[in-house]
Amino acid sequence: MMDVRKLRRDFSLLKSLTILLWVNLTRTSVSFGYVALNIFPIILNRKSGRVLTRNFKERVRKLKLSYSRFTVQIKKCTENCLNVLTTFPDAFVSLVLRTKRKIKEKIKILLRSIPLGEFGRDPEIRVLILTVLFVLAIGVFLSLIVFFSTIYNEKLYLRGLCLSDKCINYFLSSFTGVSIILQSIAWLITLITTIGGIAIALMTYKTGVKNSNLTNHISHLNMFRDYVNAEISKRKFVSPDKVNIYKWYSLIFPLSKKGDVSISLSYKGNIDAIVTVIMDANNKITEAGGKYVYTHHQASMLSAIGLLGIKVSSGPKNEFILIEEQLFELIDCINLTFTNINTELSSVKRAYI
Repeated sequence: MMDVRKLRRDFSLLKSLTILLWVNLTRTSVSFGYVALNIFPIILNRKSGRVLTRNFKERVRKLKLSYSRFTVQIKKCTENCLNVLTTFPDAFVSLVLRTKRKIKEKIKILLRSIPLGEFGRDPEIRVLILTVLFVLAIGVFLSLIVFFSTIYNEKLYLRGLCLSDKCINYFLSSFTGVSIILQSIAWLITLITTIGGIAIALMTYKTGVKNSNLTNHISHLNMFRDYVNAEISKRKFVSPDKVNIYKWYSLIFPLSKKGDVSISLSYKGNIDAIVTVIMDANNKITEAGGKYVYTHHQASMLSAIGLLGIKVSSGPKNEFILIEEQLFELIDCINLTFTNINTELSSVKRAYI
């Protein structure tokens, strides 16, 4: 919008410079005519000839100056035109979006200002009530138009008061259109109310399910945490601050917040990865030419167990074997209690012991 206003100002200035250029061109032409008619005084270098020459030079100078300003302004207007043409789509879209946003805000403010009592606090119910009221208002408005139009066209206002059966039947038959409109509006309101009620009930049910899932998730997580802490307290070489219970739980039950406590495939893969580390160490010991290095085994085991959220520091071989054994027992207890994984790490043969 700023570019368009700037372009208007530039074109207005261009118009003024065009007029000025035309005036200077006309004056220069007139001055040139005087010079041509008085060529002899100029040649003879008389005073009148010098005055004409000086005026002509001044006219030419002003003409050059106005022409220079005119060409600069034309170039400026051309650049601004191109700029407006290239930015107009984005500016137009931005203007439409801003207008749409403002209209939505105004409508929201207007809808909030309508008093609906206790029912108006729930957004879904408020929308349903306002929709019904809007449809009802349209129906009443159309009915009134048809009612008064019928009275005027049929000139019913000229008839006297009559309460006989014939008069009442005639009066009612004259307003069948009004009854059709009211019946249609009533049917539409019933349909809207039914659909809206079903939608609100469905949303209420979904909200209840979400709340129930969250409650079950918190209860299940607390039970898992208490059980893990109890098992950790039974083991000397496992420190509570080295076990990230929440990461472990999220790895086992990634969909617990949605009410699904099924075991994840990635967790089963992590347990298999620990078994793979043990078997790899066994192969290096039993195979001819195998080179078992306990530090390499420790690094592999720390990496595999670390995926469960358990941090263990490397140490001497015998001490690490004890730590490893208690960690396997802890993992087995959790798996047997909370999962359907049949692999028992503590039962896997370890040739490096």
